[in-house]
Amino acid sequence: SQEFWKLLLPTLQLPELTKLYTGTLENYIVALDGSSREKRRPEPFLDLSLELSNSIESSLYKLFGEPELLSGDNGWRPERDEDRIDAHKGTRLLSPENLPPILQLHLKRFQVDWERNGSILKINDRCAFPQCLSVPTANGETCEFELQSVVIHAGDLPDVLYYIIS
Repeated sequence: SQEFWKLLLPTLQLPELTKLYTGTLENYIVALDGSSREKRRPEPFLDLSLELSNSIESSLYKLFGEPELLSGDNGWRPERDEDRIDAHKGTRLLSPENLPPILQLHLKRFQVDWERNGSILKINDRCAFPQCLSVPTANGETCEFELQSVVIHAGDLPDVLYYIIS
């Protein structure tokens, strides 16, 4: 249902409908060598894809919480011919204005099992979701959303949660 919606919405060519679901997040990489080098890229979204955790709040923290440390052979190369340097890589929401009125959350309930020839496994762990969800932003503000619906597919497709700003 989530993939279908992401393909259907643009083909409907209804900008006012699309605007209800579209937000912007920022992906960033920041050098830790004191050089102030950074790369920031705004990215529009129709839904937030979350790693499955025991609650929606902890899944949001995994996405927007502590940045990943890039170091050593996995360090960031700011320019093609430069040496790799240590850096933080992360994702954040800049302000409530970057959030859509209707927030869709997509739970990633599948993982690749590399020990079984790359087969896809469904994760059936329980995940709690609140009636009211506070989404923190990088500027310290929060945005409140009220749960409107939950789509749970019993087959092989992921779950989708729909929150509307309250």
